[in-house]
Amino acid sequence: GTPPIISMIPVRAGIELVRLSDGGSAGFLIGGESARALSFSPDGKQLAAATADGVLIFSLPGGKSRLAFPLPGGADAVRFIGPSQLAIATDSGARLFHADDDGRTIDSWDGKREPGPLCFSPTGRFLAIGADGELRIVDLEKGGAPQKVKLPGKVTAIGWSMSGQVLAAGTDA
Repeated sequence: GTPPIISMIPVRAGIELVRLSDGGSAGFLIGGESARALSFSPDGKQLAAATADGVLIFSLPGGKSRLAFPLPGGADAVRFIGPSQLAIATDSGARLFHADDDGRTIDSWDGKREPGPLCFSPTGRFLAIGADGELRIVDLEKGGAPQKVKLPGKVTAIGWSMSGQVLAAGTDA
């Protein structure tokens, strides 16, 4: 097998960019220490961070940041869904936004839900929500009742494949 990568990156608060080739630092971004979720833009020139203040956008490689989408309760999840568009979740997914990277709201949805993991599809059209014993998939464009998938245990984490065809759900019995 391949030996593990051993890195000597110093401990510091912020966002560390890590080179996978050798485990070394590819840069350090100041201001993202409260990041709850991260998403690279399709061209890799920006990084969006869901933080306690809202959504920060970092320019790469320099790391200059700006608060692109301020939110009083902060942002829980963020995903680039195009070169300059974002899908954003706040209030544990009860408020959802499609916005541009200059902070203008394109569309928004309000709802009620219990706190838990959530994940946008690659296009931002769907939102997967984890709960105790099930995974709910909401179509943000067409609305209606969510599709439900029964799972054993509580859903603790969700990841959506780049193709949009597969969801990974971590569960705890």
